[in-house]
Amino acid sequence: GIGSLQRLFEDYGVRQIERVFPDHSRPISGEGGVGLACIYVLHLETPHAVEAVARAFSQDPAVEYAEPNYIATLH
Repeated sequence: GIGSLQRLFEDYGVRQIERVFPDHSRPISGEGGVGLACIYVLHLETPHAVEAVARAFSQDPAVEYAEPNYIATLH
């Protein structure tokens, strides 16, 4: 639930929660989908092992899935 998410935010020093698709509205109840409006990127205060953070959040019942936000660079 929300309380468990708040604990994770505190444990991992979440300083900002950013919607990835801010222009999308939430799906209408009963549509059967979560929708793009429910995808977020978390910004952390201090460095953590991103795989461990994603694993911790993915185990919370309020989270559909969690994965690291890898940024690829071309050389």
